[in-house]
Amino acid sequence: MTLTTRQQEVIGVGMKFPVQFDDLYGGVVLSEGQQRIIEALWLILSTRMFPWPDAGEVVMHPELGSQLYRILHRPINEMLRSEILAWVIEAARQERRITVLDIKFLSALDLRYPSPTGPRVNTETAYALLEQGHEIVDIYFMINKDQTPGNCVFPFYTDADMNIAGYGYVYPRSGG
Repeated sequence: MTLTTRQQEVIGVGMKFPVQFDDLYGGVVLSEGQQRIIEALWLILSTRMFPWPDAGEVVMHPELGSQLYRILHRPINEMLRSEILAWVIEAARQERRITVLDIKFLSALDLRYPSPTGPRVNTETAYALLEQGHEIVDIYFMINKDQTPGNCVFPFYTDADMNIAGYGYVYPRSGG
């Protein structure tokens, strides 16, 4: 996708997250457009932000990140879903290029027993995650400068006991 100069001013162009390198031409792979905003949301949601006065993972910006790390190894229930939504809302507000319109927490149960309006998730990736038993948060947003709508699907991984085992991007394990 080629962006106009105006779109680049609005959204920006930057390093892809997670960082990737271009084997053919060398250098870092860039992202642009709505994908850039989705990756920024993933970066914010994946970065641990500790309660004051402790610094978070980004020392020069201790307010950047989320408190989602606190949910690890906790069983999924309605109370935890409420906490997750609150922390996602708090974190998504850090992305100033967008206005959050709606955030939904969806699980495999939501597909088995859909509401009358049905889940609004429309991506194959989201359905694949849900079918595997993962829980997802679907963030609907609007880009402030040009009023373009978008959504970001952020997964949570569960273990056999339906405890949260991880979230976001799962990095491949190295070694044995």
